[in-house]
Amino acid sequence: MKIICLGFQKLGTVTAVIILLITLTHGAWAEPITTIRNNGDSANRVDLVVLGDGYAVNEIAKYESDVESFVRGLFAQEPFTEYQRYFNVHRVDLISNQPGADHPERNPPVFRDTALDATYNCAGIQRLICVNIAKVNDVLSRSVPADQREVVLVLVNDNEYGGSGGAIAVASINSAVVELVLHELGHSFGLLADEYTDSPPSCNNIVEPPEPNVTKETSRSLIKWNFGGGSPTGWIELSTPVPTNSITPGVPGLYQGAKYCPAGLYRPTFNSKMRSLDVPFEQINSEQLVKRIYNWASPIDSSEPSESIVNLVSGQIQIFDVTLPQPLNHSLDVTWKVNGDTAATTEQFIFSASSVGSHTVEVFVTDPTVLVRNDAGGVLKQSRRWDIIVESARKLVAIDIRPKSDANKINLKSAQSINVAVFSINGFDAMAVDPNSVRFGAKGTEAVPIHVGRRDVDGDGTRDLVVRFRIQDLGIRCGDTSATLSGQTFTSLAIIGSSPIRTVQCKPSAPQPEENRSVSLGKQ
Repeated sequence: MKIICLGFQKLGTVTAVIILLITLTHGAWAEPITTIRNNGDSANRVDLVVLGDGYAVNEIAKYESDVESFVRGLFAQEPFTEYQRYFNVHRVDLISNQPGADHPERNPPVFRDTALDATYNCAGIQRLICVNIAKVNDVLSRSVPADQREVVLVLVNDNEYGGSGGAIAVASINSAVVELVLHELGHSFGLLADEYTDSPPSCNNIVEPPEPNVTKETSRSLIKWNFGGGSPTGWIELSTPVPTNSITPGVPGLYQGAKYCPAGLYRPTFNSKMRSLDVPFEQINSEQLVKRIYNWASPIDSSEPSESIVNLVSGQIQIFDVTLPQPLNHSLDVTWKVNGDTAATTEQFIFSASSVGSHTVEVFVTDPTVLVRNDAGGVLKQSRRWDIIVESARKLVAIDIRPKSDANKINLKSAQSINVAVFSINGFDAMAVDPNSVRFGAKGTEAVPIHVGRRDVDGDGTRDLVVRFRIQDLGIRCGDTSATLSGQTFTSLAIIGSSPIRTVQCKPSAPQPEENRSVSLGKQ
């Protein structure tokens, strides 16, 4: 059995070991895995993986029950209660040859053949349970995807109180061990420091600690958990003296003694779970844990449409929506803005393309939780932006190039002009077209009219619009097979029409892009 321990930390009468995470190894098979809490895509959730050790083949039902009891205990305390829906929980069913764990401290010693080599009395500390980290990592590598195991716990089938912390938490099934695991999660998950003064480890009050819950600063405005000098962004009220001598629970201040130092370092509350078991995390530590949750789970699960550029035609509508993770007792704030102006505060927003041009739609999602006062990193906020391009609605019109000529031939070397007729047909009056807006060519944007006439081209008794263009202005290339006319009516209704062409007196140099090929709208 190979166990590497780097050191230990004392927590009251309980000692926890920091365990070295050994490089993953790979096995040939995978253990069964069951997701017992599925709150969303693992890409935007914190994934907790529980492995059992010391459970024989006939104890799987007991293992399932033990895991469920432990998970309930874990999510029974804040801030994990409020944010339990931000977690997925996966149970790995690992079978041991014998039940229980090693107890080398007993007389006679007790040894069990278990899958992960769980043993009490690790490093000579009776309540400290260590496991074979290489074997744990081997199970994880073959059974659980790397992006689905942010937090790993080994649950040991032994009723005696014990456990350990570090990269992989270990706990016996004694109900009181949930407290120890929560404390250790404060370290490994929350990046919090111990707030008790016992040592070892040795005290170092010379430099400012990196953890957010310990400081050597005594100036009110420089204390980490008192950003801005006090409420609303900081936690220390102006009426609270600094340093603080109160023994009242849950009063943020500056309390001397933290991180193994009786003096020279300060903690944020008189007591907390980072100092003693069976008490709350308290405000500053809860704030840090919430922010750490948001390092894995963003405020937006998904948003639609997925494309960031949306093209619409005037009069269309477009539905925008966001899907959000849901805290237990409060909701995330949603604000939609159109061109910078607030438009809605619901998870779904309907944009109406009433104005031609470019627009922006933005959604801003924020967690307004009272558990966080200072979100300097902005992890409780997320936004998404779409660029909207609204074009005029286009009326398809029937056109004819070189009216009364079946060939629609265009001699690209000609210096002459060409007529294009816009027909009054199917309820459309070509006399409503503004001639100054009309363009014609390869894409319908090139040539401007050099002459405009109005006459009945097709003999149906209604006047048609006949527009003349210079051939050299059309932008048509040899081999093009269609040309397009665009424009708008006097009431700003956009029109567009295309017709087949055949270029003559030229030799195509290369196949033409598909975008230049279109179907004739023709006269019906």
